[in-house]
Amino acid sequence: MANVYINDALLTAIADAIRAKNPGASEMTPGEMAEAILALSVLDTSDATATASQILSGYTAYSKGQKITGNVKQLSSVSGSGTPERSGANILVSGESVSVGYISGTTPITLTVPGNLLGNANTGNVLSGYTFTSASGVKLTGTARNASNGSVSFAWNNSDSRYTIETGLANIGNFCIAKTSGGGNGMYSFEYNGSSPAGYWRDEDGSMVQRVNSGFTIDGGTITFDNLNQGLRGSYRWIARSQN
Repeated sequence: MANVYINDALLTAIADAIRAKNPGASEMTPGEMAEAILALSVLDTSDATATASQILSGYTAYSKGQKITGNVKQLSSVSGSGTPERSGANILVSGESVSVGYISGTTPITLTVPGNLLGNANTGNVLSGYTFTSASGVKLTGTARNASNGSVSFAWNNSDSRYTIETGLANIGNFCIAKTSGGGNGMYSFEYNGSSPAGYWRDEDGSMVQRVNSGFTIDGGTITFDNLNQGLRGSYRWIARSQN
């Protein structure tokens, strides 16, 4: 066996190596070094699997004998986009986050849903008393009416024989106007499907009933009787119902 010469420099190097692994170690004699080495705690990291992309930024760990520094960003908020779907009584929004990083239990999460996916209804399109959610807002209350009524008087000498009634509805599906006093035709009643009206009118005593599908125009909730209905005169009550 070859001789090994130990000098002060070698002993100091061994002691420094021990103190590097155990900063609490003090000066020691050569006879104490073996016990100090055996007392060192050695952790086998060969089976560790963590990588820098799995450790928070600023934190370190040992893996496979190497010290690694994390690079995962800790997020202060999270945003993304998704598509709403109905699931029973619930609306589920599934999508993907546009942020990559770590979130804690208090991190606010915002998931954006394009408004056009919720529909385009506004309060005037939804019946009064009913709530809805659309691109116009969340849990809005409709203001539209599905029925209305009123009174109107037609003059005998109406110069252009045109009579307009504003029902206040978004559209008209059924309309009936009946005489309350004065001469002229007694009642008009018709249905309107959005393209062509069809109905009947009858005179005051009911002796003449005639099918009509013209003589008036409808624009939304407004009905206009033209000169084909100049027989309308006197006082009438009317009732209208929307197509909804």
